[in-house]
Amino acid sequence: METIIRIKKNKPAFKALILLAKELEKSDQGAISISEVSSRKLKFDVIEPVNQDEDLSDSFNQLIDFPPIDELRKQAWPKI
Repeated sequence: METIIRIKKNKPAFKALILLAKELEKSDQGAISISEVSSRKLKFDVIEPVNQDEDLSDSFNQLIDFPPIDELRKQAWPKI
């Protein structure tokens, strides 16, 4: 049986759990293993508007033409 516990590093229980796991690993190396995986933060590129004087209502009018979610679902899965 295997149990995986995930705790974010900036949570208070993280250090205590790692210290406990390391002590348990010393006494029984076959029963416990520690692996730390770091996740990268996604970076988003922000594109500034070309024409800042442009009226934003034009952009919203383009979104109005977008089909509703039910229609998109029917197009993607017509038999469901």
